[in-house]
Amino acid sequence: MAIRVAGFWGLAAAQVFAQSPPTCRLEGTVVDPMQRPVAGAEVRAEVSGELVSRTFTDAEGAFVLAQLPWAVVTLRATAAAPEIGAEWVDLLGLERHHVSIVTAPARRVTGVVRDDAGTAMPLAWVVAAPFDCDRLALASTMVQCDTSGNFVLPHVAFGKNLLRAWAPDHDAFEGEVDGNRDAFVECRVERDASQERFFVLTGDTSRAPTAALDLTVLHGGFPLPLPAALRRIPLIDGRWTVRGWSFADAMVVRATIGGAPAVPVRYDFPEGSGRRERAFADRGEAGRLTGRIVGARGPHSAWIVIERVDNDARVPLRTFTRSGDDGTFVAAVPVEPDDGFRLRVLDPTLAVDRTGPQRSPWFCARHDGTTKHTIGVHPAHSIRVRIERPDRTPVPGAMVRIVEQSSSKWVGGWQAEVASGTTARDGSLTMVGLDLDADVSLTCLVDSPAGWCDEAFVTTGATLTDLGTLVVDPGAAVVVTSVDTKNEAIGGSRLWLGAGRSPAISWSDRDGRLRLSGLRAQSLVVRSQTRPEDEVVLAIPAHGVLTANIKTAP
Repeated sequence: MAIRVAGFWGLAAAQVFAQSPPTCRLEGTVVDPMQRPVAGAEVRAEVSGELVSRTFTDAEGAFVLAQLPWAVVTLRATAAAPEIGAEWVDLLGLERHHVSIVTAPARRVTGVVRDDAGTAMPLAWVVAAPFDCDRLALASTMVQCDTSGNFVLPHVAFGKNLLRAWAPDHDAFEGEVDGNRDAFVECRVERDASQERFFVLTGDTSRAPTAALDLTVLHGGFPLPLPAALRRIPLIDGRWTVRGWSFADAMVVRATIGGAPAVPVRYDFPEGSGRRERAFADRGEAGRLTGRIVGARGPHSAWIVIERVDNDARVPLRTFTRSGDDGTFVAAVPVEPDDGFRLRVLDPTLAVDRTGPQRSPWFCARHDGTTKHTIGVHPAHSIRVRIERPDRTPVPGAMVRIVEQSSSKWVGGWQAEVASGTTARDGSLTMVGLDLDADVSLTCLVDSPAGWCDEAFVTTGATLTDLGTLVVDPGAAVVVTSVDTKNEAIGGSRLWLGAGRSPAISWSDRDGRLRLSGLRAQSLVVRSQTRPEDEVVLAIPAHGVLTANIKTAP
């Protein structure tokens, strides 16, 4: 179908894609494995591997990033010790959020990048990232070589790390670095540049000047930072050439034309997949979604997000738009023809009408390119709470979950979750946009390093449920020391912790210690990533501090 640059679709698309959705205030703390604050740490926020904001922690390890996009954000914290830590968070629709970053001990890795003839590569980039621990995989670091091809990576986590060196028109160096001591590495990049992938525009190319390639490289399922030359590949004669990045890494490639997703909406290249050519095309009007937001009191103007039903939580494909005063909207839809999409109205005062028995903030349907969807909305419910310690000081970063009490609502062994969030620096949290009936029995579950508490309540017909101030029980603490077969401490050990709702991966400090606090009385399973056969099952008391050693291979 030919593209109408003028007319309704062309004008509407230009208006829609020029808009920017609201932003989120992200607060947080950086602590070491013993839960001590890390002062003066640099915190960098990235979206799809590209830096969007940075700041430093204060004396209490706290930081604020005031205006982050409604996106999946990777946070990396580095400190002088050296230490490095990382987390990821989806800020979609949030006005305020809190995250805690736990650092791991790191070391300094230096080296040089040369080509296969021994010539120094002054424009080369070097990336290091842990690769035997999914959560720590985020703690990658990237630098550019100096004019002599030398590089310094000051924050490389203890243990195994993949190492990549990349230079324009060369194949990437693939290697690794292990251990917990400073190291020197020589990287060789090949000049033949056989590691190539090609992407072409097909069909009507009248809007080719507005086309852009979106490239994401994944490690452990999380996006790696990429050199600018790879993030912004030019379209030359209708073709993008991705040259030189290692085939050993997974890659997701998407394209936009005039700000709208091209078709197909993405190509996935698993680890080890080789050279190939793929095509993108402009969908034009077939790629738009139209509709109207209507409530009992008439139409609504609100921000809207649209994504795939089976969206990748770590690398989501989303488009945003805002409905007009009459409730109508037009947006690019990021799915293939006849595929399912879901739509969410990002107004804290509105909830989407239910289309089935389950409560959901999403409207789900299939995209056929012609249907004008009516999105019914009604006034939303909100739940407000403040969390404090017994000394009445606020608890920031507490995880708050609202679950249904009815046993018939349990899903996969866990109570169905109605809402969740983390408390701000003042201990407060308001969960908005909820679809709740009156007289529903719910429980507020609170967990944090400062302690835990549960509070049962019943919803009323009011649109706001204020739980007031809840005071946590300090609970118990566990201090685990990672040791070798001679009972000598091993720093930076990666540990698997199984308790409560889901297991977690963490790591010890330079002295081999890891502290967990605010624990409920339960069983805690601890084992090393390197010696899983030597796991320890700890019976956590209601209060007090429990100590234990865990065997770890050096």
